[in-house]
Amino acid sequence: MSLSNRELYDYHDIDPLELMLIRATHHIWRLYRLERGQNGVDVGEIRALEESIDTMVGIKREYRAYLKLKRAEHSAQLRVAFSKPKK
Repeated sequence: MSLSNRELYDYHDIDPLELMLIRATHHIWRLYRLERGQNGVDVGEIRALEESIDTMVGIKREYRAYLKLKRAEHSAQLRVAFSKPKK
């Protein structure tokens, strides 16, 4: 049984800003790969693309850490709200 792309890559739970960061990083990565494959490309351009990729990956990591804390806080609130009262 083969799965559709929607089933394989479920973007429902991904935060919209996180998805935008992922897509932007993929576009920069694609440009980096294209530029690197050409002959006679300026080394400064390659270094700038590498730095921008590193920056985007760092921003994604920081945002994911923020989301992890936010989800943990929300989970703790739900746990308190739906916990069974002690007898």
